[in-house]
Amino acid sequence: DTARCRVDPQPVDFFFPERGQKVQAAQAKAFCAECPVGAECLDYALRHYIKYGIWGGTSEMERRPMRVAKQYPLMDFYVPELDVWIKGRTAP
Repeated sequence: DTARCRVDPQPVDFFFPERGQKVQAAQAKAFCAECPVGAECLDYALRHYIKYGIWGGTSEMERRPMRVAKQYPLMDFYVPELDVWIKGRTAP
């Protein structure tokens, strides 16, 4: 399946609401709720310790306890936008 955000693109900031923008966060979560690969998106965010934005219909505050509960292993990962590798680290 293809991610809904790839088929129906939204502005990047749609998925990165500022602190306190609860309506925008709710809209992004609702958008993600209809995505056929939401679980895979959430898993990606958990495995890569993504701290910001709505991923798989969840915020960082919602993902934090999930990440701790699953005890994901430390991983190195590449950030193409910055052309850098991030060394594995513990969850914040």
